Amino acid sequence: MRFAITAALLFAVATSAFAEQPAQSCSTYLTMYVYDQRVGLILAPGMTSDQSQWFKKKGKKKYPGFCFNTEKATYIMVTVRWTEDQEQTVTRTEHGVTTGQVNTAVGRSSSGPGRPAQPIWGTQLGTFVTTWQAQVNEVVREPHVYVLTFETKDGKPLSPTTELRPDPVIQGRGVGRNAGRDALEFVLGNWYMKLTSKTQ
Repeated sequence: MRFAITAALLFAVATSAFAEQPAQSCSTYLTMYVYDQRVGLILAPGMTSDQSQWFKKKGKKKYPGFCFNTEKATYIMVTVRWTEDQEQTVTRTEHGVTTGQVNTAVGRSSSGPGRPAQPIWGTQLGTFVTTWQAQVNEVVREPHVYVLTFETKDGKPLSPTTELRPDPVIQGRGVGRNAGRDALEFVLGNWYMKLTSKTQ
């Protein structure tokens, strides 16, 4: 699947546009695509919604050296997302309704001197609601994400004739509701540490 993604990316480079970032503090230029299990490669560069929200609020400030620019990018970042069936145990509140005979006061006796009124008991049909907790197994569709980062072979910006190195420079995985965000945050954090360690 990796080679199919790489080939599709090379085709997409010539015709796409991405929201450019100012080049004031950029040291690493990249562009990003999403490969979805159901629809294949989305040709327009972009992020998943959870990645975009995180990057705008925190990532851009935390890692200003990483800039998304299709004209200058020497790296392609690919978010590969899919879902898997996951069985989990959940606690549910169950309700049961029953009907039966109940004793209830249907009236009061007459009262007199030294003789207070007393309830008159009888039986009537009543409805009871019973509540209890039950644990059940259910199958949910759990999101999974890989973020793979590829580098151009010659270190030059992307073009329709660019070749990419076959092995990713860095990759990260996320699982769950924020799978894309977690994988991207892992990749940028570890990539940043590698870059800063080289400059020291």
